[in-house]
Amino acid sequence: MVSVGMPLYRVVDLSVLKVRVSVPQSMIIHVNEGSHANVMVSALKNRVLSGVVKYISPQANESTGGFMVEVHVKNTKNLNIRAGMTAKVELTVIALGKQLAIPDYALITKNGEVSVYKIENNRARLTDITISETIGSQVVVSQGLVEGDTIVVVGMKNLGVDTKIWLETVH
Repeated sequence: MVSVGMPLYRVVDLSVLKVRVSVPQSMIIHVNEGSHANVMVSALKNRVLSGVVKYISPQANESTGGFMVEVHVKNTKNLNIRAGMTAKVELTVIALGKQLAIPDYALITKNGEVSVYKIENNRARLTDITISETIGSQVVVSQGLVEGDTIVVVGMKNLGVDTKIWLETVH
């Protein structure tokens, strides 16, 4: 039995699939339409597929604060991607040149100042740094550290402003 307005069937074009991802506000300025994306579909054993950003929402989602980005992936008969499969997306962001990034868990924040413990001559010294931006769980350091500096990433609560330490190497 069929009634008026009842759909009889659904036509789905699977030649190009859209993957929708939410991009945080801190990262959205680095994503452009036409940017490359690696898409790993879990049902295909996380095989890496090539995708392209085709749409970026002009407005953030009110509940999450993220911007919806649509990545298009070409489908083929041997890929056999189906609508509704889940995927992980790695977006290629705008190239910003060489920058120094450290993990956010290495930071010490006190009274609005941000510092890290930098190791110099077997001493861990609290060193003020300036952060220019946050990218995921990494922070970009614009002042206070240079490439090649060694910092403490675990056990900071046991350190003072200038503490003698020994480095343990794992072989």
